[in-house]
Amino acid sequence: DPYVKQFPCPLQPLEEALRDADVAVLLVDHRDFIDMDPAPVGSLMRSRVLLDTRHCLDINRWRAAGFRTSVLGVGDGRE
Repeated sequence: DPYVKQFPCPLQPLEEALRDADVAVLLVDHRDFIDMDPAPVGSLMRSRVLLDTRHCLDINRWRAAGFRTSVLGVGDGRE
Protein backbone atom coordinates (compact mmCIF):
# COMPACT_ATOMS: atom_id res chain seq x y z
CA ASP A 1 0.00 0.00 0.00
CA PRO A 2 1.71 3.22 -1.10
CA TYR A 3 -0.02 5.22 1.64
CA VAL A 4 1.27 3.21 4.61
CA LYS A 5 4.26 5.02 6.08
CA GLN A 6 4.81 2.88 9.17
CA PHE A 7 4.42 -0.86 9.63
CA PRO A 8 5.69 -3.33 12.25
CA CYS A 9 8.01 -4.98 9.69
CA PRO A 10 10.05 -3.54 6.82
CA LEU A 11 8.06 -2.62 3.69
CA GLN A 12 9.29 -3.62 0.24
CA PRO A 13 8.86 -1.75 -3.02
CA LEU A 14 6.01 -3.22 -5.09
CA GLU A 15 8.35 -4.64 -7.73
CA GLU A 16 10.33 -6.52 -5.08
CA ALA A 17 7.17 -7.83 -3.41
CA LEU A 18 5.88 -9.19 -6.74
CA ARG A 19 9.16 -10.73 -7.91
CA ASP A 20 8.76 -14.53 -8.14
CA ALA A 21 5.33 -14.33 -6.41
CA ASP A 22 2.80 -17.07 -7.06
CA VAL A 23 -0.26 -14.93 -6.32
CA ALA A 24 -1.03 -11.20 -6.18
CA VAL A 25 -3.84 -10.25 -3.79
CA LEU A 26 -5.38 -6.80 -4.12
CA LEU A 27 -6.66 -5.67 -0.71
CA VAL A 28 -7.17 -1.93 -1.32
CA ASP A 29 -8.71 0.00 -4.20
CA HIS A 30 -6.17 2.80 -4.54
CA ARG A 31 -5.89 4.35 -8.00
CA ASP A 32 -2.18 3.34 -8.04
CA PHE A 33 -3.23 -0.31 -8.21
CA ILE A 34 -6.33 0.08 -10.38
CA ASP A 35 -4.25 1.73 -13.12
CA MET A 36 -1.42 -0.84 -12.97
CA ASP A 37 -0.44 -2.42 -16.28
CA PRO A 38 -0.78 -6.20 -15.89
CA ALA A 39 1.94 -7.04 -18.45
CA PRO A 40 4.93 -5.80 -16.41
CA VAL A 41 3.37 -7.19 -13.23
CA GLY A 42 3.12 -10.61 -14.85
CA SER A 43 6.72 -10.47 -16.04
CA LEU A 44 7.85 -10.17 -12.41
CA MET A 45 5.74 -13.02 -11.05
CA ARG A 46 6.44 -16.75 -11.15
CA SER A 47 2.72 -17.55 -11.62
CA ARG A 48 0.17 -15.15 -13.05
CA VAL A 49 -2.58 -15.51 -10.47
CA LEU A 50 -4.62 -12.56 -9.18
CA LEU A 51 -7.24 -12.25 -6.44
CA ASP A 52 -9.10 -8.94 -6.46
CA THR A 53 -10.81 -8.58 -3.07
CA ARG A 54 -12.14 -5.08 -3.88
CA HIS A 55 -13.80 -5.83 -7.26
CA CYS A 56 -12.14 -2.79 -8.79
CA LEU A 57 -9.83 -4.11 -11.52
CA ASP A 58 -10.62 -4.60 -15.19
CA ILE A 59 -10.45 -8.38 -14.91
CA ASN A 60 -10.69 -8.90 -18.69
CA ARG A 61 -7.55 -6.81 -19.11
CA TRP A 62 -5.69 -8.98 -16.56
CA ARG A 63 -6.97 -12.16 -18.19
CA ALA A 64 -5.80 -10.91 -21.60
CA ALA A 65 -2.34 -10.52 -20.03
CA GLY A 66 -2.38 -14.21 -19.10
CA PHE A 67 -3.58 -14.02 -15.50
CA ARG A 68 -5.88 -16.54 -13.86
CA THR A 69 -8.18 -14.27 -11.91
CA SER A 70 -10.69 -14.42 -9.10
CA VAL A 71 -12.82 -11.64 -7.69
CA LEU A 72 -14.03 -11.99 -4.13
CA GLY A 73 -17.81 -12.40 -4.11
CA VAL A 74 -18.10 -13.00 -7.88
CA GLY A 75 -18.53 -16.47 -9.36
CA ASP A 76 -16.54 -17.40 -12.41
CA GLY A 77 -19.54 -18.60 -14.41
CA ARG A 78 -18.22 -22.16 -14.82
CA GLU A 79 -20.91 -24.06 -12.89
